[in-house]
Amino acid sequence: MVDYSIQNKRAWEYNAYEFWVKQSGIPAERAKRDLENPVGMSKRYSDYFDTYRDIKIANICGSCGKKAVPLAILGAEVTVFDISESNKKYALEVAAAAGVDLNFEQPTMSYFSEEIYEGEMAHARFFEENIRKQIPRCSYRKYTISEIINSVINSGFTLRKFDEHPAWTNERIPGEFTIVARKQ
Repeated sequence: MVDYSIQNKRAWEYNAYEFWVKQSGIPAERAKRDLENPVGMSKRYSDYFDTYRDIKIANICGSCGKKAVPLAILGAEVTVFDISESNKKYALEVAAAAGVDLNFEQPTMSYFSEEIYEGEMAHARFFEENIRKQIPRCSYRKYTISEIINSVINSGFTLRKFDEHPAWTNERIPGEFTIVARKQ
């Protein structure tokens, strides 16, 4: 069975950085053009927003940042989703040269994966390295939101409320959830 995500990642990364330099210039040149006319790349979206300032935008398949950087220049908080590390590198270099931030979240495993993996316990990162190396590893499995909610329902609870809360390390993504339920 072919793992298409690995195959696709290889394809999208093949000479991508070099392509963007040839196509759009080195990141500093590209950033200069974006700073001179950020509205030019963003005008397609003007019907959706009165302003870009403080708007949160998810740029799916964001590639080299040609939409994300101008939107960030105009004040949007942009998160780019793209499989290619080469695209990410170019986009982040353009963003840095333009003086704006871009967020990348690139999942390394499928959201629906049932794989058990090994990792550090939650607060290991707060210890000095020599102690951190001695802390036993833990086994983890990521559960989907639907698995969690369905387990509450299947245990005989009636769901009353479900809330999402920001992650401790990145307030722009969910990190904790609260379920209020009543046992019948």
